[in-house]
Amino acid sequence: MNQVAIIIQARTGSSRLPQKMVIPFFEQETILDILLQRIATQIPNAKIIVATTDHAQDDIIADLCVAHHVSCFRGSETDVLARFIGAAETYQVEKIVRICADNLFLDTQALERIVRQFHLCDADYLSYQTPAGQPAILTHFGLWAIECTTLSALKKVAALTDEVLYHEHVTNYLYTHPEVFSIQWLPIQSDIVQRDNVRLTIDTIDDFRLAQALYTYLQENDIACTPENIISYLDAHPALYASMEAGIHQNKK
Repeated sequence: MNQVAIIIQARTGSSRLPQKMVIPFFEQETILDILLQRIATQIPNAKIIVATTDHAQDDIIADLCVAHHVSCFRGSETDVLARFIGAAETYQVEKIVRICADNLFLDTQALERIVRQFHLCDADYLSYQTPAGQPAILTHFGLWAIECTTLSALKKVAALTDEVLYHEHVTNYLYTHPEVFSIQWLPIQSDIVQRDNVRLTIDTIDDFRLAQALYTYLQENDIACTPENIISYLDAHPALYASMEAGIHQNKK
């Protein structure tokens, strides 16, 4: 059980924007469609698993997995830690690369880089952090929220705590307890990380519409979906930063 797999967390029951994973986003493709295609293009041999809930409303996500020929695991909606443990056990995965599906603009080159590093290291937790030491998962960028951990480490968390916080937020216990787990950080290799007004994660309808306009522009002009090209677009449309800043203030991490 040494296989590395990318496990994507996705559901339709978001409280802030229900159905965001399956609403048509670009030419009838959904956010999850596009994210799966981007990952598969960058890492064509990756083992990909979508971890969704066992609620009937998420049958549509399971069907989407079939269409993309990726594995699907269905488990608890609220105990996401148990869902990830179940997914890894079911598909015999020890090393897990965790991605949340609301990060459509994920830097796929950063994903490839961290997957390579994870193959080589023995850390319980590996992720990106800002120069100020903030875990990327706690930022609003939506570009580098990639976390690597192991099935063994997740099982240890489950054994150590029953607190809802740590079962809802899969990795929180890991990186907040460096005395218990082996933690490694990679620096974010981009000047964008110095900015405090960039929000590309998709939680609300305003996030969705902004992301939709941005992605449509990139696709219609045949521009690669890279952090640098995204920032070039935003700099050319500075009014969008005001919307992003409002989202950052309203949706504290």
